[in-house]
Amino acid sequence: MPSAEAHILERWDPEFNLQTRITGAGWRPLGDLAAMVTEGQRSDRSEGTEALYRPSNFDQGLLSPDADHLRAAPVRSVRAVGEGDVVVGKFLPLRAALISAAAPRHAPDGSCIRIVGLSAVQALWVAAVLGHEAFSRAASSVTGGTSLPRVGARDLAGLPVPPVPQGVGALVAPWCDAADARLSAQREWVELEAEVQALADDLAPAPPDPQVPAWVPVEDLPDSWAPDQAALSRYQHQLSSRGWPPLARFVVAEPARLREAIPPARLLKLNDAGRDLGFRLPDIAEVTPPWFRVYADPLRPGEVLLSTLGSSPKVVLNVPVAPSTVWVSDQWARLDGGAVPGALALALGISQVTWQLGCAATGAVRQFIGRDELLELRLPPLSSAQATSLHRRLSAALVRRADAEARLEALQIELHALVTAALEVSP
Repeated sequence: MPSAEAHILERWDPEFNLQTRITGAGWRPLGDLAAMVTEGQRSDRSEGTEALYRPSNFDQGLLSPDADHLRAAPVRSVRAVGEGDVVVGKFLPLRAALISAAAPRHAPDGSCIRIVGLSAVQALWVAAVLGHEAFSRAASSVTGGTSLPRVGARDLAGLPVPPVPQGVGALVAPWCDAADARLSAQREWVELEAEVQALADDLAPAPPDPQVPAWVPVEDLPDSWAPDQAALSRYQHQLSSRGWPPLARFVVAEPARLREAIPPARLLKLNDAGRDLGFRLPDIAEVTPPWFRVYADPLRPGEVLLSTLGSSPKVVLNVPVAPSTVWVSDQWARLDGGAVPGALALALGISQVTWQLGCAATGAVRQFIGRDELLELRLPPLSSAQATSLHRRLSAALVRRADAEARLEALQIELHALVTAALEVSP
C-alpha cells in the first residue's frame, strides 16, 4: 500500500493533500476486499436495444433506473448486476450505487465499474465512500484522460478504503428496505404509464411518419408547409374525430406574472425535474429579473406542469405536496387536472402526446412550444372511472416513493457523516 508521503511526492496539490488523508490504519485496497472489480459491458448499438445502466443511473449510493430499465425483461448474464454489487461510474466525480434486491437485472455499460463479492455491510460502506466528494478528489490522482478524467477498474481496485466503522451495520437493512420500496413505487408508475399507453393505442392510430408522402385535405393544411407541421395538423384532426379532447381544457388561463422582486426563493426550472413526474426541491436563491418570467402564484397542491421544451418534454405532478413553497418559471405550462391530476400527468407521457409535442415545437431552433400550439395538443379520452382509478393508484405510488426517499435521505446524511469522519476531511 502506498504511503501518504508517496502520494505527496506523486502529486503536490494543496487541496488534495491537506483536505483528505489518503490512507491510514486499517485501510485496504478495494481489490483486496472484493471478489471482482470489473469493467462494465461495452455497448454496440448494432447488437440490439439492450437496456444498459450508465453513470447517470447511480448517485448517492442509489440506483435510479430509467423507465426503459423497468420495462425491459431482466437479463440472465454474468455481466448483469446482482444484489449486493456496487456499481460506480468511471468519470469524476464518482457516482456509486449499492444494488438492492428489487433492482432490475441489467448490465452496466463500459463507462461503469462493477464491484462484486463484498458483504452487505462492506457494500453499503464502499458505495458511500466512493460517492463522497473528498474521495473523488483523492481518486483524481489515478485518473486517465485529459478533457474527461476517469478511473479504470485496475485503478479503482488499487485505491485504499477506510475500514467499516461501528454503526454502518445497523443502516444496511433500513437502507435496502427503503431502496426496494422506492424501486417498487417507480415500477408501479411505469406499469400505470404502460396501461394508459395501451388504452391510447386502442383509441387512435400510431403517429404518422412526416417523411412519408400523404394526401392532406385542404382543411388540414397548416400555416407552415413543413412536413412535420402538416403531419401534426392531419394527425390532430384524426384524433379529434375520435373524441380526443384538446389540452386547452386543462391549461390554466394565462397565469399572472411577478411584477416586482421577491425575497430569495425556490424557483422550479426545467433541469430540476426528472422524467418520473417528480422534481428535486430547488435551492433557495435570488430570483433575478426579468421577474415576469416567473408566475405570480407558487406551485399548488396537485398541480400538473408540462415543460414547453417540446424536443425533450417533462411532466411534473405535485403529489405529494412539496414540503416547501416553490415558485414556477414560465418554462412550464400550468395545467389543472381537477380531481384526477394523476390521470392527466400519465396521459401526457404517452407516445401519441410526446410525438405531438416534438412536432409542435416552433421556437428557437425548433425546440420550444408556443401557447397556441400547446392548446391544440390532443389527449386520450379517459372515462371518469378510468381517470379516477389511475389517479388513485399513481398518487399512492408517489406517496410511497416520497416516504422511501425521505428515509433514504436521513440515512444518506448519517452515512456521509461517518465517511467524512473516516476520511478525516478538514472543515
